[in-house]
Amino acid sequence: MVRAENFAAVPVIWQRRLIAVLAVQLPSTWDRFRVGYRLRLLNALAEQAAPNLENAALYTRTQEQNTLLEAVLGGSPAGIIVLDQDLNVIKVNKEVAKGLPDAGEIAIGTSFMSVLARVGIDTEMQEAIRQEFTNYAYFRKEVKVGKRVYNLDVAKLDFGDWVVMLNDITALAEVSRLKTQMVRMTSHDLKKPLSRVLGYGSLLLDDPDQDALNVQQRQYLQRMFHAGEEMLQLINDILDLEQLRSSHIKTKLVSLPELLSDVLTRFTPDIESKKQTLQREIDENLPDIVGDPLLLSQALSNLVENAVKYTPEAGKITIRLCLQNTFLRVEIEDTGFGISESAQTQLFQEFYRVRTRDTAHISGTGLGLSIVRSIVEAHNGRINVKSSEGVGSTFSIELPTPQEA
Repeated sequence: MVRAENFAAVPVIWQRRLIAVLAVQLPSTWDRFRVGYRLRLLNALAEQAAPNLENAALYTRTQEQNTLLEAVLGGSPAGIIVLDQDLNVIKVNKEVAKGLPDAGEIAIGTSFMSVLARVGIDTEMQEAIRQEFTNYAYFRKEVKVGKRVYNLDVAKLDFGDWVVMLNDITALAEVSRLKTQMVRMTSHDLKKPLSRVLGYGSLLLDDPDQDALNVQQRQYLQRMFHAGEEMLQLINDILDLEQLRSSHIKTKLVSLPELLSDVLTRFTPDIESKKQTLQREIDENLPDIVGDPLLLSQALSNLVENAVKYTPEAGKITIRLCLQNTFLRVEIEDTGFGISESAQTQLFQEFYRVRTRDTAHISGTGLGLSIVRSIVEAHNGRINVKSSEGVGSTFSIELPTPQEA
């Protein structure tokens, strides 16, 4: 409290915070014998005013935030829908009506899933979007509405609601389609003559008349044949990558232990030829997952093949499969050459290969791990690597069980 000859001021405190100062001007002549009473009265007035002043300030801030929100919604070039925790619409801007004319008027309280059904999104995509909401995290889905293509960007707000942004990517989708078509056509045109080259090369190498080629000619032909095989593998990897990006995976219940066992059986001859030790640590009674068995087999095959290729003779490869929380975790550990820490950050980039003196002789396209990552992410999973040079590497993938899929 501050008091002068004809002036007094008291702080207005709410929840231990100073929110205002209450000041009064005293009359030039006043009863000095009642000073204590009047100052107590002034303090009591400040205490009573504190919650009202706080509420007024809060109301002002709320109004300012609402005005800002309305300005953002009204001025955004993208369609924005705000949903409550039950996925019912609580706010929508005018751009949504432009982007989704078939949805009609979207009233407050309308179920977002019913809006998706109205605009013709198929039931499989609806279910995929519904499942994404159960992860309580940001996600993006590409949806086709009539002749238009949209990115559906969905984020969870701190207080439980959701914000959905509708971005028109029709032009980008068309460019991507043309690029995919061009890649496929070019790859197809390359595969035909390359197949003929490999076919004739194979006939020459398998010719029972050993005198048809001298030793040097046979070596040259073998190198040409292996180069052709590498080119064919590169073309196939590019086609696989484009296929992953341009289409939806077809899923069903998959037993990962059975899939992993089949993959390891295929690589058993390679492991035995290098005198490597294979150790399996696979838990029992593991749940099935929802996924594409062919793609998952391809991802596991790529990882096992790398472990075999990049592990020297008499090395050890350990395969682990277990349930961690609601994810099935596969670990493929080897005692191979290992990967430097700087290289690990680029390992899953397309066409990136780790080049060292130990691995220079190992062939590859640099697309295998990129394909693995794309397959894992298409199944809403995660992939990680831990490695030390000269010690070995451990690649791990985590795939959600149906409760979290």
